[in-house]
Amino acid sequence: MTPPDDGTGPERVWGRFDDLRSGTALACPTPDRILVADRVQDVADVLDQVQRATDAGRWAVGYVGYEAAAGLDPDLAVHPQPAGGMPLAWFGICDKPVPVPAVSDTQQTGPYQADWYPAWTPAGHSDQVDLIRDHVAAGNTFQCNLTVRMNGRVGGDTRSLYRDLVLRQRGAHNAYLDMGRYVIASASPELFFERRGDHILLRPMKGTSRRGGHPDEDRRLAAELRSSPKERAENIMIVDLMRNDIGRVALTGTVRVPELLTVERYETVLQMTSTVTAQLRPGVGLTDLFRVLFPCGSVTGTPKTRSMQIIRSIEPEPRGVYCGAIGLIGPPDEPVRARFNVAIRTAVVDTHTGHAVYGVGGGITWQSQAPAEHAEVLAKTAVLRASDRDIELPGATVSGSGRGIGNLDLVEWPTLRPRAESGRRTNAPDLVIGPASDLPRHVVPLLGTPASVTHVESVAQRLPHCSTVSTQSVDNRYAPIAVAMGCSKQ
Repeated sequence: MTPPDDGTGPERVWGRFDDLRSGTALACPTPDRILVADRVQDVADVLDQVQRATDAGRWAVGYVGYEAAAGLDPDLAVHPQPAGGMPLAWFGICDKPVPVPAVSDTQQTGPYQADWYPAWTPAGHSDQVDLIRDHVAAGNTFQCNLTVRMNGRVGGDTRSLYRDLVLRQRGAHNAYLDMGRYVIASASPELFFERRGDHILLRPMKGTSRRGGHPDEDRRLAAELRSSPKERAENIMIVDLMRNDIGRVALTGTVRVPELLTVERYETVLQMTSTVTAQLRPGVGLTDLFRVLFPCGSVTGTPKTRSMQIIRSIEPEPRGVYCGAIGLIGPPDEPVRARFNVAIRTAVVDTHTGHAVYGVGGGITWQSQAPAEHAEVLAKTAVLRASDRDIELPGATVSGSGRGIGNLDLVEWPTLRPRAESGRRTNAPDLVIGPASDLPRHVVPLLGTPASVTHVESVAQRLPHCSTVSTQSVDNRYAPIAVAMGCSKQ
């Protein structure tokens, strides 16, 4: 057998998994068999075939898309998969993966170009948040996951895109799959499940804050995240959901929560996780696990069935690979029998057309406020940023080209119209001003540092085309921003 390329040479790599927390990585040999589910009725059969192949000593690498849920439980509502699109589930059967050097900034890959733009508006996102809060008020859901998309054009070496995403997140559950036409580059920090023998570990991730500009601020933000009633409630609700889900196939009395509300640090965000463990009943296989666990509760909400109905009614298109699971399954005698991530922080590229998509979202509860939820969405797009490229955001363009005053960049942001149906008005500034020095790390001026607010305000007040200037705060997880209202376009 020819060893697989480790991603540093010119040969095409079809699959690899990188854990930057431990500094380890695995590259997968070229598959000799491909299993595909294009229809919901084929999903369980594909997982059964994966089980049989790995029981016989082979390895399987692939993904299960969000819409595959309907093939595991017909009560789970999803959008129909578009004809000619990516499969609902896809696995390659191969020999044992081999250790390779983990992705690093010295990795020798080719150049690429990525230009990203939003498929949503702040006004539209705010309306969707309000709709979910209406469902919470009506008792239809306690928490519902709301997602949006960044669309893009990607050309060149997709291994370089994967490298950049991974290095901007530095998590443990990164995955790269080159399926030919489609490439998946996932920098997911979230573990869906890991199976060792008959023991299973789940690590749902719920609760997000930006990173601090220095260690003291980082510690303060981590403490605020851990103590936030809203963030704690989001996390604990999903822990309860997943305890109940895994309890359906676990031995009675073995479901445990050894870690609750742990804050993990990544390059661009702080994330709160909890750990659920259990011992599985004899005979529980891969398909059984997906039937009770998929999709992960952190990307649906609770209760899962009703929340997924709400998601389908509000989100306009399928999620695809995003919010599904990407993983590796080995033979029964391997120390780790199966490990899947939750496919967040994940870009999917159609190499035939250059079109790319990156999903991003968060959990909405009664306590959610649209500006804070939108700020969280923007923070989660930070892994797409490259310091030498511009990024367009909803209703705004953030430029790194020096367009601005002093050390400030100006961001035009159209005023949001009132919601006539509710009688509520959402005010948005015509111009948001933030320190340019913060853009490389946090992408958007909405996440500026407190120390710079006074300077930003003083400069904004000297702008001849702005009538009023104020300092506003999204919530205690995000620093105040200087806002100039009533600005004319120049």
